[in-house]
Amino acid sequence: MKGKPLPHWRLKIDEIDDEIIRLLKHRMDIGISIAKYKRENNLPTIDEQRRDEIMNKYQNALNDYGVQIFNLIHNLSVKI
Repeated sequence: MKGKPLPHWRLKIDEIDDEIIRLLKHRMDIGISIAKYKRENNLPTIDEQRRDEIMNKYQNALNDYGVQIFNLIHNLSVKI
């Protein structure tokens, strides 16, 4: 197979992984702030309507693996 060598593609994957990790950490930091707000204001931890809105928004853009990953991220964030 011709094209760019394997190390090139691995470097690209590493760059994407670094960005994913950075964004996940940022998301979790925001999730901690949301959890604190909800506790202070006696709000329920999980807002099913909000979760459904998000899933409906992104469902068409995500394949089955993407939906599973999104569900995992959401489930972990509500445990904060």
